[in-house]
Amino acid sequence: MISEDQLEQHALQWFQDTGWDYLPGPTLAPDGAQPERTDCTNALNEIRQTGGLVLDSSGEIVSEYQNKLLRRQGQRGPGDEFLLWVFTNQWNASKCERVTISRNSQVPPFFAEFPRTQALGAFDPSDCNFVATACAHPAKPPILVSVDTDWANHEAALTEAGITIHQLCPEDLAAMQARKRTTDSG
Repeated sequence: MISEDQLEQHALQWFQDTGWDYLPGPTLAPDGAQPERTDCTNALNEIRQTGGLVLDSSGEIVSEYQNKLLRRQGQRGPGDEFLLWVFTNQWNASKCERVTISRNSQVPPFFAEFPRTQALGAFDPSDCNFVATACAHPAKPPILVSVDTDWANHEAALTEAGITIHQLCPEDLAAMQARKRTTDSG
């Protein structure tokens, strides 16, 4: 039987073998030598310590994490560290809970559990799995978002559908929205 630490070390080695840089978590901690964002880091660390992550049973969310988080160049950030934790703990029932979502279409919103409202008609198709997963869970857990304007643009419609969004990096989100407004108007 392989221990959690052994699994993590194998995963770290695999990432390094495929071109990823590795820095230990304490180095990236808010008081470490190369701190990363504290709000995002604190939220992700809380999940890592206490569990409570809800994933879909078909692996859609883990795949989306891989698409969005993994960086080929430079140091890993808090999201990359979190993805490693997800790889290690996704089948650990004390850390992650799985719910079934039903893919019912090849066109967005893809999932039967996704709210069918006109206000969510332009929602990012790659994020529909997160909403469907939250809707499929009896407690409708909140969705934590680091920096993504699409979530902010649809927050009112998601709230109306019973989905709670927690923006972890509101300052970065505001800066990104300002850049987009400048680009769109220029």
